[in-house]
Amino acid sequence: MSDDINGRWASIRARIRHARSILRLKPFDALTEQGRADERHRRIVLTTLSSLAARAVSVVTVLVSVPLTVNYLGKERYGLWMTISSVSALLGLADLGLGCGLISATADAHGKDDVDKAAQYAASAFYLLCLIAVVLAAAFSLAYPWISWQRVFNIQSSQAIAEATSAMAVFIATSLVSIPLGIVDRIMAGYQEGFLSSLWSAGGNLLGLVGVLITVRFRGGLPWLVLAMNGASVLAGLVNGFILLGLRRRALRPRWRNLRRDAVWHLLRLGLLFFVMQIAAAVGWGADNLVIAQVLGEGSVAEYAATRRMFSVVPMFVGMVLAPLWPAYSEAIGRADVGWVRRTLFRSVAATFVGSTLPCAALVLLGRPLMAFWVGTAIVPSWLLLTGLGIMTTLGQTGAAVATFLNGATAIRFQAVLAVLMAGLNLPISIYLTQKIGVSGVVWGTIVSGSVFTWIPMVFFLPAVLRRLQESANHTSDTRAFPHAE
Repeated sequence: MSDDINGRWASIRARIRHARSILRLKPFDALTEQGRADERHRRIVLTTLSSLAARAVSVVTVLVSVPLTVNYLGKERYGLWMTISSVSALLGLADLGLGCGLISATADAHGKDDVDKAAQYAASAFYLLCLIAVVLAAAFSLAYPWISWQRVFNIQSSQAIAEATSAMAVFIATSLVSIPLGIVDRIMAGYQEGFLSSLWSAGGNLLGLVGVLITVRFRGGLPWLVLAMNGASVLAGLVNGFILLGLRRRALRPRWRNLRRDAVWHLLRLGLLFFVMQIAAAVGWGADNLVIAQVLGEGSVAEYAATRRMFSVVPMFVGMVLAPLWPAYSEAIGRADVGWVRRTLFRSVAATFVGSTLPCAALVLLGRPLMAFWVGTAIVPSWLLLTGLGIMTTLGQTGAAVATFLNGATAIRFQAVLAVLMAGLNLPISIYLTQKIGVSGVVWGTIVSGSVFTWIPMVFFLPAVLRRLQESANHTSDTRAFPHAE
């Protein structure tokens, strides 16, 4: 009995020592299977930690800049700035999913040590995104003189009206530049260098804060504040891109000769599937406030929105851990390292389930006193709403762990079909349940539709994907052992 206990403790201590060895700056030897596994884990840990650091910098930036700019601009001009900034959510979809497609394609090429293919994907994505940016710029230029920004933003003061036009122009210009520039972060993600990308993002936030402080100090207007924040991110991206493509990975420069029709079509197929998933997710998961407002009135939205914001802490942290797994899966699949993929998938699903269940259960039990401390007694969430959000968040994050693997395995079409079906079912069920049980109806509608068209189908689809990967790995092993087998 004592020997078993000692053996278990020895095994635990060995795992702890191995985990400590992962956290280092020096890469592992990628010539062995264990070395490649350790290197993936090292990059995953570094990316997670750097994401936490970047998030902390972002929070500090918000804490400093919000009170400063609110007092400087006043409520109406600050509201105008925030409304203009909210357009970035729509522009985030402007790449038509090509950024997500580039991550998977680059990671797959990296796993196969195919630099030429990675260069073709980089060039194809860059010129496609440049084309999108040019089309959007032309459309905006044609529409710009005919738009009454005063009516669009519903502003009244003469100063806000005078600044709205130029502020919007600056915002659109910097946002359009960032569309093709986005390949830099995507390439870094594909090579599992998200930790470097996060550091540059943090640097951009800090530079933006400095720009805001300078603008306020010299009494600049709203357009200068927009330029300070957005321009800082663009500048950080340009410097990052110069270092990545000009110094570290020169072979991936988006040269015209690397533009290939097959690479373009591959990225378009992947990108459009990701785009469909993004649109469906926006409808399926993002229409809740609209449903509540239409069925119960605007006054009921606050209860749901504030309570959901409290639960949003869980996916924020889980997402930081899951994000670097996507390119790691693609790279491992490219090297036919299915054993690592299988182990990592099961561990990530189990860890995500436990890591989501425990905080969600605490938020369900303590939700009311936490809300009272946070926003006062004006909002008292029902137990049905708290329980529903706890279940939805846990299932959603566990499903995200599976979706991260499927993204890495480029099993996108199945996810896109499920996302569209889920969105189509979620809206009518959420409306019906909101009419019957109130605010929590949108949450339970998502749970029902997500179970029918997301979580249950994934249970049956996942083994099929793993079998396909194993068969492909066996075939790759056979052709390497017997080069003329085909």
